[in-house]
Amino acid sequence: MKAFWKLVSRSLPVRPVKKAGKTSTILIVNLQGAGDLLMTTPLTHTLKKKGCSVDVLCLAAKAEVLEGNQDVKKILHFQGLRTLRRVNRRNYDLIFLAHGAGPKSGLLFRLLRGNTKASHIYDLAGHPTSFGADISIAQTPRLHRVEENTKILHELGMARPSSMTYHYTIPQEARHYADKLWSKRGLEKKTVIGIHPGSEKKQAIKRYPISRYISLIQSLPPTHEAMVFLGPDEEELLQSLKEAGLEKKVVRTSLPRTAALLRKCAVVIHADTGLGHLAAAVGTRTVTIAGPTNWPRTKPYGKDHTVINDRKQGLPRDRPMEAGNVDPERTTFKKNLTLSDIQGDQK
Repeated sequence: MKAFWKLVSRSLPVRPVKKAGKTSTILIVNLQGAGDLLMTTPLTHTLKKKGCSVDVLCLAAKAEVLEGNQDVKKILHFQGLRTLRRVNRRNYDLIFLAHGAGPKSGLLFRLLRGNTKASHIYDLAGHPTSFGADISIAQTPRLHRVEENTKILHELGMARPSSMTYHYTIPQEARHYADKLWSKRGLEKKTVIGIHPGSEKKQAIKRYPISRYISLIQSLPPTHEAMVFLGPDEEELLQSLKEAGLEKKVVRTSLPRTAALLRKCAVVIHADTGLGHLAAAVGTRTVTIAGPTNWPRTKPYGKDHTVINDRKQGLPRDRPMEAGNVDPERTTFKKNLTLSDIQGDQK
């Protein structure tokens, strides 16, 4: 496999940088997770304010996080070769590959046609490449992905805003649902701590042990209440919570309703996953239990968020988060999570 990417990277060298021309219509390509899509929303918001028409190409399963976003004109779902034909017929002024793209996204980007194409420079098997982009953007070590994405503004001759935030719209129906659930569970006078103990199965190495979450929940004082959010890939976590008698604290619902519930929580505890970005997008403080990920780049963006990790570096560069690539010295979770950790200022 390394030999394959070495061959590919040699065929996709870094091109000399050219200035972007007209940029009325822009396509942002992001075939990553929901959190990655949210990390492009400060960019789409700025581009819309500058008078650009912005479309986003993403995975259909993750597109819901952009529904109702007034800064995005069209959400295009990736559908293989059919997508290539649709995009290439539109003749965008600029196609931008969002930061953090993997080799497969890069190859798709290489096949798309636009007047100007922009990408960060990535290291494939020791060879730098921007997948044939006209504008090649150098990465800054440990710079947050939100800020990496907004580097394209400089290339377009646009100033980056002094402050940036996520943009997500909670539907009114979801707000009503959250209010009713809050009342039904008698949470109006409680300090509610949201907990997302899971992740996608293929990224289970991110997870903080469920037994420690259970210990935290059982240690909460009467003034506090836990609300546990679980997704479709987390059945084994549900079983553990059932065995501990905590099943009634679990919520499994749609993304908009989840967002509305997160908004009402005092704080949300999570691994380095999209739900943390969703919580931050609706204005809730977060605590990231950071495992073997490049969390300086991918933690929730903003000042009111805490990272707990015994190792402060995060993974170097943007190495794939697979078991074979993880340095054991960088994967140590804090052993015992307590209420004081959640309420403290640990960074």
